[in-house]
This record gives sequence, C-alpha cells and structure tokens, in this order.
Amino acid sequence: MSRVAFAVYAALALAACAPFEVPPAEATLREERGDRALETRTRAAITAADAAPADPKAALVASRWLFFAADWRMQRAICEWLRAHPAAARADVLAADERVPDGVRKEVASLCQRGLEFADRAAAKLPGDVDARLHQALHTSLLAWSQGAAKALVAGYGRTIGNAVDAAVAIDPLFDGAAPLRLAGRFRSQAPWPYGDKPAAERALRRAVQATPNLVNCLFYGDALAASERFAEAEIEWRAAVGARSDAGTQWTGEFLREQARRRLGAPQ
Repeated sequence: MSRVAFAVYAALALAACAPFEVPPAEATLREERGDRALETRTRAAITAADAAPADPKAALVASRWLFFAADWRMQRAICEWLRAHPAAARADVLAADERVPDGVRKEVASLCQRGLEFADRAAAKLPGDVDARLHQALHTSLLAWSQGAAKALVAGYGRTIGNAVDAAVAIDPLFDGAAPLRLAGRFRSQAPWPYGDKPAAERALRRAVQATPNLVNCLFYGDALAASERFAEAEIEWRAAVGARSDAGTQWTGEFLREQARRRLGAPQ
C-alpha cells in the first residue's frame, strides 16, 4: 500500500471511529419525545446515582433506566417506519432497524453513552455482577447500532460487546429472563465478520427460549431462524412472541415488539 493510499485509509478509519456528537443524556431526556413516565423515572435514577457516586447499585439502577429509555426510542422508530411502509416485504421488515433516522440514532447514542458510564462504574466495583456486565454489553450494542455496522466494526465495538456478553453468560446465562443468552444470540446473529456466528446464535437463543419463552426471546429466536432461511420455524417463534406477555424487561417496549412480530408474520416474502 502506498503512503498516500495508507494515509487515505487511516483518515477514513479515524472518521469511522469518531462517535456521534450527541447532547448529554439529561438534555435528550428533557426534550420529552419519549414516554414521559419512563423518562421521569430515568432522570430520577440519574440524579440518585450522581448523588451517590460510590454506590454501584445506584449506578446500575441508572444504567438500567437509561437502557429502557434508549430502547424505547429505537423500538418506537422501527414501528414508525413499518407503519409508513405497510406493504414492505419480509426482508425489509426484518431490516427495519437499519431505516431508523439519524436523529433517533443520536438520541439513543446520547442515552447509551451515559448508561455505559454508569455500567462501567458498577462493574469496576462489582466485577462479578452479571447485571453490570449485561448492561455494559447492552449499552455498547446500541452504541454500535447507532453508528452502523461498518463504523462499529472499525471502532472495535464487536470485541467489547463480545467480551461483556461472554462474561455475563459465564456468570449467569439465565439471569433476567435469560437476557445474557438472548443478547449473545442477537449479537452473533447480526454482527459482521469476525464476530457473527449463526449456529452459535441459534444455540444461544434456543436455550433462552427453552428457559424463558417470553416475548423478546421468541422474537429474536425467530429472527435468527429467518436469517438461516428456516422460515416455517421462524413463524412458530414469531407467533409465540405475539401471544407472550410483557415482562419486566419489556414493560415499556412490549407493544412495539409485538407489533414487529405481527408484521413479520404478515409481510410477503
């Protein structure tokens, strides 16, 4: 590679690594474009954690609420795209998260940057805590999503997510409705090379569904099966997702996720 070509490549790589310029999470929450009750609780959790910087449990609570707020915005935006495209084919329905506007991505990144700070604070004091490791992985996964696969890969998010997910699975794979297994499967079913691994993703999600056949586990397992073109099996899981009740982890996004499952079932192939 010539010096000029290398310089161009290096510049592009650095640009790809550059994070969004996003407002502080508190400013994003003040915009009140999300669910008011959710964002009121999130602001309160941030305030409590900032008032007790040595308390890892308070940091973890704030991290959890920030993830709920970020995920709510992402899932709502996915459903808004689906509603605007009622005739979308199944492949487009499955890829609807790629159509989310940059404005929403920046809001999600704003909340997740703050959430990751709290998760890191908790993990530093509680290195064996599954919830802390899980929230490191959750926030990093949404930060990676907000920037897109190419930028996320160059920025090194894949290794960070993989390490945090593997640590959470090693501590307690069935924690919080099998959330570590679910995230491990979701990450490996969607991540680009060298982190993607469809067979491993299906195994993790199958274990998650067997342990806890809740809405989000069934939805994600169906998506992983669809990625391997096992559509008949995928439809079984999506139907299960439609009929599943929301749990603590999906209390804010359950209706959005259920709507996505219904669209997967109804979309033409």
